[in-house]
Amino acid sequence: MKSTTKVVIAAISALIIGATSTAYAMKDGGHKGHHKKQSILKMADELALTDTQKESIQLLEAQFKADKTAMRESNQDADRETKREAKRALRDSFKAQVNDILTDEQEAKLEELKKNRKGKKHRHSDS
Repeated sequence: MKSTTKVVIAAISALIIGATSTAYAMKDGGHKGHHKKQSILKMADELALTDTQKESIQLLEAQFKADKTAMRESNQDADRETKREAKRALRDSFKAQVNDILTDEQEAKLEELKKNRKGKKHRHSDS
């Protein structure tokens, strides 16, 4: 009977610790340092993307994700600034390629959507 009680107490303790650590991690909307990225494809309707543009951006996002993973693996021993510069270069390249796919009007709309999203983020954090 005593061993069953110990198992039950251990299981309850594990659940409490797990729930507490999950709640703590989610307190600020997720793990610290991880930001929810908005896919351009999630804004397809607002940007009035054509099917061809959607396919091109989907391929571009998949390539960006693969490149980011490869960069992370190859830069493991690099210093912080080198990693930051590599990330910035990859991100800038991705943005330039996306802008090549978008029309001027779509590009302007994307910038407007980004500004609105940043404004909401700052207002939310002020509360």
